[in-house]
Amino acid sequence: MAKIRQTPITGPIAGEAATVDANKRTLQLNKACMSDLCHTAEILDSNPLSTEVLRPEDFDLPTTTAFIASVHQILLYETGFSIIKRLPVERMSPECTIQF
Repeated sequence: MAKIRQTPITGPIAGEAATVDANKRTLQLNKACMSDLCHTAEILDSNPLSTEVLRPEDFDLPTTTAFIASVHQILLYETGFSIIKRLPVERMSPECTIQF
């Protein structure tokens, strides 16, 4: 039988339900990021390529790149995970949504 941990887990990404700040873990895409992503979706839909051949440098996403860099910092040094809200999947084809 597995042993149940008796000591609390500590560290920058440790937390308990009562102390977790949902606002620090939930991020919302701004309008500029949404515009970047919708523009990319249009390119993908008009030029269908296999996901395997696509590279990040194939797309100009200045606002989204900065946003994701901030998410990366949160993942590494703060909460350890994040929820990104408002990916505009309703504006994308099913194929494009899968590629994202």
